[in-house]
Amino acid sequence: MNVNEVLTDLDNSWSKEDILKKIKAGQNPETIVNDFARDNEDNLKILGNHIKNQNLSLLENLEVLSRCETKLIDEIRTRAELQFKTDENKQHSPNFSRKQFKLDFFIQKWSNQFVIILLIVISLISLTKQAWA
Repeated sequence: MNVNEVLTDLDNSWSKEDILKKIKAGQNPETIVNDFARDNEDNLKILGNHIKNQNLSLLENLEVLSRCETKLIDEIRTRAELQFKTDENKQHSPNFSRKQFKLDFFIQKWSNQFVIILLIVISLISLTKQAWA
């Protein structure tokens, strides 16, 4: 199985809808990740073998990117809370109309772009490695 197939299989296994259902059901994030790792152990080994020491910087960059995503979500939450407080104050005016921000749609679109970029980067690394071999 090549790396692109492994990544596609892992992506299909990590369904955001299923993860959100588990979180809403009260499952611990650590348990969710451990279950995912156990269920996809073979694919994770293949991916781990593909990412050699020379590509560890890619993983570090992905980790920093993940932290940035978390900070962005916190910023969105903060702004949404601030907007909610502001909207509550404006509700007393007769011309008030509330616009809904669809956070789930935003995150889904944003994460899909992240996965596509990740696949492109891994493909480029693979092609570069093949070219030098």
